[in-house]
Amino acid sequence: MNNIEAMKNSLSTNYITLLVDIDQTIDIDKRGKSYYYRSINIDSLNIENFLDNLEFNQVYLINPLISMNCRINTPYLTLSRQFLVTRNSNICLVTGYLKEQQAIAENVFNFELEIFYLLLKYKKVILNHKNIG
Repeated sequence: MNNIEAMKNSLSTNYITLLVDIDQTIDIDKRGKSYYYRSINIDSLNIENFLDNLEFNQVYLINPLISMNCRINTPYLTLSRQFLVTRNSNICLVTGYLKEQQAIAENVFNFELEIFYLLLKYKKVILNHKNIG
């Protein structure tokens, strides 16, 4: 198993794998089309459903957003930097991370959300070793 395959198996399993933390020798092709997964609030069952519907052996770039009306053409709040997941990512870890980011946003912007929409903007990405030279 090469190191890219090993990395794929560990994305967001023990810690959230932020895009900015990926080894600079890895090229990440982000040219794919973006899609949106919508759910009410942040819930582990919704995260589980999202991850279970991802393709096997594929890597996805996630941009987590909060919206009051579930429309992408109206203002929304970005919860965190982009991160990578696979179908094997840890449901509890991803859910906990998103809830933590929600709490930080509520504190920083001095608001509290009882009901909101979580929008996961996601796209399939391809990982390769960079050609050096």
